[in-house]
Amino acid sequence: MKFIGLSLVATMLTVGCVADAPVIEFVKFNEADIRLAYYPVAGGRDFATVIHGNSTKAPKAQFDTAVISALHRGYRGPTTRFTTTPSDSARPGYRLELRFAPTARSLVGAACAERGQVNTGPAEGHLSMIAAFCYKDEVLAKVRGHTRAVNGPDDPALSALVAQASIALFPVSNQVFGGGGGGGQDR
Repeated sequence: MKFIGLSLVATMLTVGCVADAPVIEFVKFNEADIRLAYYPVAGGRDFATVIHGNSTKAPKAQFDTAVISALHRGYRGPTTRFTTTPSDSARPGYRLELRFAPTARSLVGAACAERGQVNTGPAEGHLSMIAAFCYKDEVLAKVRGHTRAVNGPDDPALSALVAQASIALFPVSNQVFGGGGGGGQDR
């Protein structure tokens, strides 16, 4: 499987950042598979999204809503609707996995293969996140990042981390995807 590292994207995302800004520290994608899957999966469809963990004291549903909203703010691809409750329009087998405060056992490479409850831990001093665009157990694109500890689901640091991860996972302006994009729908 041929993976392309996007360290330049990660560098661009952190240029001019302040101490509280998110840091995307790792980005990889499978160029051949993602090129074929990306537009048919996202284009005008629900995009199944699985969110593991809750790094705040707020109810999980409130945390998930904030994460979905942040995904849409960062997303620049074809029109889609990230949702934890996808309709029949979602492509079977494809999903976005997000893990907040993952433990050492929850590795980036296993982001799509682990099913059910995923080990997450308490956020201590900072919030880490792993995100992966999956087809069944295969990782098509993956991102790891972190930011300072967040105070709640409406904390700008959480929103910025998720939005930056969305940009890194689906970089429609690079040569792999061709430019353009219609953005997501926040519902």
